This record gives sequence, structure tokens and C-alpha cells, in this order.
Amino acid sequence: ENFGTTTEGVTVDLYTLKNNNGMIVKITNYGGIVTSLLVPD
Repeated sequence: ENFGTTTEGVTVDLYTLKNNNGMIVKITNYGGIVTSLLVPD
């Protein structure tokens, strides 16, 4: 999904990865920044 743009005008996307155990991580394509990490108990 679209995450926004940088001050230089570069489009930043957000990728969501999920596995069968319920773990979810959201990572940008701008520096590989992890914005969210959900791990089930």
C-alpha cells in the first residue's frame, strides 16, 4: 500500500508480510524500516 512520499518526492510503499502462525510485519521500501511487528503469544 502507499505509505506516503519523502520530502524529495520519492514514493514510499508499505509491504505487509504474514505467516500461518499469525505473525505480521509491515516494512517500507525506503530503507527497509519496520513500522509494525505483531507476534502472537
